[in-house]
Amino acid sequence: MQEYFFAPRGCGFLEPGGDAADSAAMSAYNIAKSSYQIRPEVFNMDFLVKETGLERDDIIARMHRMYEDRLLMFVYNPAVSAAGWGLYYWLVKLKEGTPAETKAKLAEWFQNKDDICTGYETEGDFDFFNGNHMRVLDNLLSDVIGPWRNNPEIDHVHLLPVRRDLRESNVNQFDAPGDDYMDFVFPQEMFDKLAQIQDKMDADDLKIYAALNTKRPMEDYFDFDVPADISGLDP
Repeated sequence: MQEYFFAPRGCGFLEPGGDAADSAAMSAYNIAKSSYQIRPEVFNMDFLVKETGLERDDIIARMHRMYEDRLLMFVYNPAVSAAGWGLYYWLVKLKEGTPAETKAKLAEWFQNKDDICTGYETEGDFDFFNGNHMRVLDNLLSDVIGPWRNNPEIDHVHLLPVRRDLRESNVNQFDAPGDDYMDFVFPQEMFDKLAQIQDKMDADDLKIYAALNTKRPMEDYFDFDVPADISGLDP
């Protein structure tokens, strides 16, 4: 299919639900997702040692600390339509003169709404930029947007159903051209600056962060013996 000049592209190029939630791949992901904060070695430590030049025990200790300090999170980043999800981003504009504490209260609600997977508080032409993966649009409208849509401080909400997603949060998404899906786009200058402006993660921590996000074959992401030990399943 991909050899055709007008090959299908975008979030709808596969039938929804093509990758079942109970597939073996999803089961392996769920095991890693439920255990990575207490067993960082679910990730391939041989790969991380090679990429960072750090000792295995040092990497594990640093990952424990970064998890406990809420600096790292393992996230699911799929071609959403294949798992049966629609992808929606939406903008919120508040009325002029809205008090800062009112905006903060709405921001807190967004922050605690687990359905919202991406969220930014902004200034200027709009006040919030949020994103959802939802199986049913009505659920987004009624459960996520509905509870505050008619608040007196809301000027308007713009909802955008996304057909193509090329890059988000420095990671190339499933519609990136060629074989660029999952490539991590962070120039060294950004890491150098990040190490200077905060004291939560040092240069070695950032090496681990970069290595964890390095695109590689799936068999190099995890040490499958560890999820097998945790779950009792065959690796």
